[in-house]
Amino acid sequence: MSINRSIHRTEIPITDITTQLLRGYCHALHVAPSRTNPKTHIEIWYETADIDETIEVRFHVHGTGHQFDHRPLNTPYIGTVFTHGGHLVWHVYAEYPLSEHL
Repeated sequence: MSINRSIHRTEIPITDITTQLLRGYCHALHVAPSRTNPKTHIEIWYETADIDETIEVRFHVHGTGHQFDHRPLNTPYIGTVFTHGGHLVWHVYAEYPLSEHL
């Protein structure tokens, strides 16, 4: 028996940390500026498994030069997003499992 997978999309605000509950979350794939709110939000595409489990994922957004302290082991880099005509640059990470659950 195999588990089916699919790709879904979510939006997060451009802020240091955002936590979302995502059904069947496996891992994040790609980031881009929001198509509807490009100055305030980022779109994230992620892979899911067809399982009936909701996963808590914490997304971290850091501007170039900003310091951060999350651990890279469970917080992989997803990608970089340019907003405001390329004047602002955001680097996005997805934390799962959450550090406090380790």
